[in-house]
Amino acid sequence: MFNRARSCSLYLALLTPALFAQGPAAVATYEFRGNLNANQALVTPLTAANPLNQNRYFEESVLGLPRTVYQLASDRIGGNAGLTLPTNGLLSPTSYSVEMLFAFTEGNSTWRRVLDASDRTVDNGLYINTANRFEPYGIASPGQFVYQTNSYVHLVVTVSDNQVRAYANGAQDLSFTNSILNITNSRGVLHFFLDNTSGGTPWEYA
Repeated sequence: MFNRARSCSLYLALLTPALFAQGPAAVATYEFRGNLNANQALVTPLTAANPLNQNRYFEESVLGLPRTVYQLASDRIGGNAGLTLPTNGLLSPTSYSVEMLFAFTEGNSTWRRVLDASDRTVDNGLYINTANRFEPYGIASPGQFVYQTNSYVHLVVTVSDNQVRAYANGAQDLSFTNSILNITNSRGVLHFFLDNTSGGTPWEYA
């Protein structure tokens, strides 16, 4: 089973009131050009969980443009593939945004985790749920955007003083107040596509 993270698509930016007026600045941009390094100098690279040794880079048309794609290979027997980003010194734990473009190739109408700030210790996080909608599990109602498996989605998540908003393909889909995505775990990491390893249901990934 595979989940597929589009290559030229992960942007992380510190957001402050001044930056909101000027537009957010990207502090780390990952384009998967054969590696997991950031475009910016001296920025920590992503690390990949690759339990099946089948993660790979390949070329694909993404929203009409040729791009390099980094594919993550997971299954229930071999384990969960995904990406981890250390954010200490890079992002404010309570004020940042993430911009992603990704596709899941399997798992239609099942829970699939997208983003986690708890270091995989609890179920809480941002998922695509069984109705194929974005949902902050256990925190707020799902959005209205319906994700189509095997299609790329452009997702932007902003966190500012416990106010979280998510935009799917340019339209606001979620808005709620909670600390669920504050990066307060002891290692200061964000996880992408990796489900929790403790707590309930640690298998909700594509």
